[in-house]
Amino acid sequence: GSYHLGQILADRFAGVWMSAGAWWEADFRAFHGTPVYIQHGRLDCSPRREYWGGHSAPRRHHWCGVDFARAADALMTRDGVEHVYDEHNGGHSLSFPEAKASMRRFFAWTMDKRRDPYAKKVALVTPCGTKHPDVEAVRRTRWLELVEAAEGEIGVDAIVLHGPPVARTEEDLLNQRHTLAKRYWDGSRIVAENLGENRFAVKSENVKRFAIYLSPEMGDLTKPFTVDLGDGRSLTVRAVPVSGDPDYTARLDVSAMCGDVL
Repeated sequence: GSYHLGQILADRFAGVWMSAGAWWEADFRAFHGTPVYIQHGRLDCSPRREYWGGHSAPRRHHWCGVDFARAADALMTRDGVEHVYDEHNGGHSLSFPEAKASMRRFFAWTMDKRRDPYAKKVALVTPCGTKHPDVEAVRRTRWLELVEAAEGEIGVDAIVLHGPPVARTEEDLLNQRHTLAKRYWDGSRIVAENLGENRFAVKSENVKRFAIYLSPEMGDLTKPFTVDLGDGRSLTVRAVPVSGDPDYTARLDVSAMCGDVL
């Protein structure tokens, strides 16, 4: 659930906790601006009887094996997503002593977390989430809004599980592994960073127009802003006032298809 909903609603949270979860396709850059805590037991999917009260209860690999967490950690590290990876030596349940120790670490981590509407780096990916359940269209996250999309596909990361689907022996557990792949679906993506001094750097895919919402914390609203679109293109844009938004008082309307001054 948190792997899916966290991507869709990242701008609403102070942080996201992922405990023994699963995902299939994702662009974890959707978490930019929202720190993540990944918690998973190394022996999730373990066939060991001692971890199930003396009863053999092997778990299916495609439910929530530790490979999901390991893959997410690798991808978030690659993409510079702020996160903590906490793989403990317990199983699936939070009743294990190792899991309880991990929970104490998680609670300590939460103490200074506050939602940040003015995060320096934000990514809007739409559709967003993982295909199980269906992905959802996202038009806005924090200070980024997709105003008009262009046709085209975006690539997202996918996890592919290998080995026995059910671990009935220790050998089965050791033979469960994963690889990473790419999936493609119709959509748009904007990755933007506030560089300070009234300057933004933006990379976009399949986007015609987008908006950047502003507050005095993000720059001098009385002066023009420069939006670097890549490939040597840049726009000079003046902010226009907005009303009724709880976090922002102005916005920049930007064309991603040209380098003209708006």
